[in-house]
Amino acid sequence: AEDAAEASERAERGLAVLERRSGAQLQDLSSAMASLRVKVDGQLQRLGSLADRLETAHQPAVEVLRAEIVHARDQDHRRAEAELAACRGQLQEFSDAADEAIGELRHGVRQMHHDVAGLRPRLEGLEAELGDAVARLQHLSGEGYCDDGVQVGDLVQLSADPQEVCDSFEALPYRW
Repeated sequence: AEDAAEASERAERGLAVLERRSGAQLQDLSSAMASLRVKVDGQLQRLGSLADRLETAHQPAVEVLRAEIVHARDQDHRRAEAELAACRGQLQEFSDAADEAIGELRHGVRQMHHDVAGLRPRLEGLEAELGDAVARLQHLSGEGYCDDGVQVGDLVQLSADPQEVCDSFEALPYRW
């Protein structure tokens, strides 16, 4: 029993010593925290006043920079709008010119179609006249030969192309 009492007394003394040490450490820790809090508050106040001074010192420059940026952005916007309007105008001009050219081409094609249709009867008449001319030339040259010994049938071949026929006639060595 005495050992238990002595062990109990030793445990109480150890607890008391531990309580005093931890209390002292807790008090030291609390005072260090308070000191640190005062230092941090002081630093925060200094940083706040420094930020205020920097803002006050640089605020005019920042405002000027903002105004310049806004002005440059507005100029760029106006320039882009002007270029876009010019491109739209050119595109409209090209479109109008293309429409006009297409209209003129259509008119020209219609006119050519009309002209070709009008030339068809004349071409048929020329073919008939050409046939008569070939017959007369062969009759005039006797047996189908001109003075130079060239056979008319070799030079004149009826063709769908009137220009070829005319060229053949021009090549004939005739003497009237």
